[in-house]
Amino acid sequence: MESVVLQTRPLFESHTGANIAQVLQTAVTDWELKKPNHGIAIVTDNARNMDVAVREAELKPHIKCFAHTINLATQAGLGVPRVAHLLGQVRRVAAFFHRSSTATAVLMSKQKQLQLPSHKLIMDITTRWNSTLDMLARYLERQAAIAAALTIPEIRQNARSIDTLDSCNVRDAQDLVKLLHPLKTATTVLCEEKSPTVSLIVPLKSMIEQNMTPKDGESTTMANTKTAILTNIANRYSGDAFNYLLECTVLDPRFRTLPQLDHDQCEAVFLRVQDSCCKHRPQLRRGKKGQQVELTVPHTVERRL
Repeated sequence: MESVVLQTRPLFESHTGANIAQVLQTAVTDWELKKPNHGIAIVTDNARNMDVAVREAELKPHIKCFAHTINLATQAGLGVPRVAHLLGQVRRVAAFFHRSSTATAVLMSKQKQLQLPSHKLIMDITTRWNSTLDMLARYLERQAAIAAALTIPEIRQNARSIDTLDSCNVRDAQDLVKLLHPLKTATTVLCEEKSPTVSLIVPLKSMIEQNMTPKDGESTTMANTKTAILTNIANRYSGDAFNYLLECTVLDPRFRTLPQLDHDQCEAVFLRVQDSCCKHRPQLRRGKKGQQVELTVPHTVERRL
């Protein structure tokens, strides 16, 4: 697979949907991208101005960046009040140690005494959810050293407003790290692919939805966090865009069994792909010597990847 940049240009005008649409239409004309019976696929983030721009430019299919979609869904989960409060506590602790070289030195000393690797605490970047996961995981790994460092009088007098997590908060933090792991897995898969394809979106979205379904016995905090993430991501990629993604997925040998669909849904996707094949490549209807070849949909679709 090859990626070629045809043009990169700044947009000095206001980034309204109409202005972006005009730029897109100009690019399509200048580069003679239109072909009969072919759409022009476009990938954007989830911003509203992009929806307007793509619609006015009449480009399709329009695929929303899945990494950005994961980020938005996760941010919705991290915005649950109880979780936001917990993260605020951890953020204040990390910020305190980042500001004070004395406190950092004491923390390093306590880690050495506890035979822990010497690592600094991590400050998250609020627009990148995975940095929040890293911050939380690092805090949990070093919580004994942090508590020991904060007992030193010289440190404590400058950290009167800093509180470590109590046992209930620690349990929620540990549960939150586990909850976010499938989202990190999905993001890692996207990042590790040299040329990620849209066939990854449906399987990864399905995996996330399964893992974000609340289960009996979970704490209220975790159930609310899962619900917030699930609600945010469930309605994304619907209608024609979702059908397009399914067709791309079925053409990927890794995912062609579509285990997230029932038999009838699966068969409908195969039929759409078959019809499209016959429409655009009528010669596929015939064999090597001109004999008729029937294209059929498997009656039994295996349910494993």
